[in-house]
Parts: sequence; C-alpha cells; structure tokens
Amino acid sequence: MLDALARSGALDVVAGNSRDALWQAGVVANRLASATHADTSTLFNMPLILPEDLPELQALTSAERLSWDYKTHGAGRTHPICLARRQLTDLHIQPIDACFRFVPLDLVQPAAAPEESLRTSPHRPLVRT
Repeated sequence: MLDALARSGALDVVAGNSRDALWQAGVVANRLASATHADTSTLFNMPLILPEDLPELQALTSAERLSWDYKTHGAGRTHPICLARRQLTDLHIQPIDACFRFVPLDLVQPAAAPEESLRTSPHRPLVRT
C-alpha cells in the first residue's frame, strides 16, 4: 500500500520526491517483515528510517513521472505530447494554436445539413420531394 502511495506522488511532500518515497516505503516494509510476530507495529509505531538507510537517488524524469502517473491513477499531470513538443517542432509539426492563426474561430461556421442548405439557399428555388 505504501509503495502505491509513493508511486502516485502522494508522499512527495513528506519524502521529497516519488523515488525517495518509494525507497523509504521499501525500507519500512523490509523492517516490518523482519520483525517478530510478537512485535506488532502500527502506524504510530513504525520503524525509524535513518539517513544512512537512504541513498542519493535522482528525481524522476518527466517521462518516468508520466509513466508512474498512468500506472497509478490512469491520468498524467501533463499531456504526453508536452514531452515530445520540441521534437515535433523540429519536424515542423505545429501545435493546434498555429491552426487558429490561419482561420480565426469567429469566421468558422458549422456546415449545414445538405437538406437544410437546399431549402435555405437564396440562389436555389425551394425543392419539394
């Protein structure tokens, strides 16, 4: 359970980042597993985590964070295209905002259904079927 919370980012405030939180959750789980059956640990009686127990871990990259987000809660904190935007721009693939520079939204009107356009067109006589 602690590892799921750590991967989701819920413990980032306490541990600094998700990778450190996951490591700390593993230390706690190992210590609880090695405890005797007579020693019942509770939330308030957890094993102490010392600085020596924690190695220097790199923070998650943006791609790793996105992957962990999708695995833990099915949604990302950022859109996946944000990670590839620079490469897409290098390939001359423009963002959607660039499309609106060519066709202003206030000039775009939805197309009418074919039957309606026949009836309402000022250049065509009313067609009865």
